[in-house]
Amino acid sequence: MAVKRGRSEIVDAIQQIILGAVFPVESWRWVLDQHRNDRASGTQLLGFPILFGCVKDTAKGLASTNGTIRRLVADAKLTNHGNLFHSTCEVGSIGVLSAELICRASKDEQVFLEIVRNRLVHGYLDGASRSHRNFTIVENPGFKVISVSKSEREELVAKFCPNGRLHEGIQVIFDRHKEGFKLYCDMILEHFKFDLSEVQNALSEGQLLFSETEAAFNTLRRELDTCYQ
Repeated sequence: MAVKRGRSEIVDAIQQIILGAVFPVESWRWVLDQHRNDRASGTQLLGFPILFGCVKDTAKGLASTNGTIRRLVADAKLTNHGNLFHSTCEVGSIGVLSAELICRASKDEQVFLEIVRNRLVHGYLDGASRSHRNFTIVENPGFKVISVSKSEREELVAKFCPNGRLHEGIQVIFDRHKEGFKLYCDMILEHFKFDLSEVQNALSEGQLLFSETEAAFNTLRRELDTCYQ
């Protein structure tokens, strides 16, 4: 069976996956910072749907049945070069973990936060006025695309913001998920924040890039279970 991608292509892909997971978390982790008894600021609350969407994009991009990481792992296995296959599998854990975090949010929460995120990032979208729009929901296990009508979207926004106050609607979701997202973000920054030139050199030379990802992620899963009880 022919190798679909060469070693250098796989190394570059791994670098981009790491960067794609770390950079948004590094950029938006601040929205979770607050003293225990303080209310989040309005800016923090508006930033949370963006952070949530970044993590959800990671889950959608990497952990789907036919997603990027599965093909990449298959190609890395065929190269038979040092620890490249092992390191590629370890990087794939990012997608699995991000999906496990997002699926703790309800379907309504996921749709509502995507609506808010699109408004904040893009302003008016053509899709905002369509009679139906598709949303990808992260479930346990897997993903599901659902169609949500305009009236259903309006009802959903009214459900979370009964007084028309967007910040109050986000606050409820933020309070439920902030500790879980702190755990996830801190783990990503601790375990995957590398100088990309070091990543490239290690992978190109067949060195072991990660050694304790599974154990670290299993610990994080237990911590997530605790904070969502």
